[in-house]
Amino acid sequence: MGEGAGLSDFRYPVPGRDGELFAQAKDSAGRMSVVRWSVRSLEKVYVSPHGAPRGWRGPDGSLWILEGLRSFA
Repeated sequence: MGEGAGLSDFRYPVPGRDGELFAQAKDSAGRMSVVRWSVRSLEKVYVSPHGAPRGWRGPDGSLWILEGLRSFA
């Protein structure tokens, strides 16, 4: 599924809720992204211009991103 979406090198899988999964992946342009698998699709939820981000669901259901020393929801 990742190859068809132009994604490769999946790392750091983290379970979300309702069967979703977040991971870091490289897109076809060589940028690192946070991707989300759900029962419906595989989608990029954040693309980093220069880092290696990670993503997960917070306790309140919001999406959190960590890039370098910076985190945000």
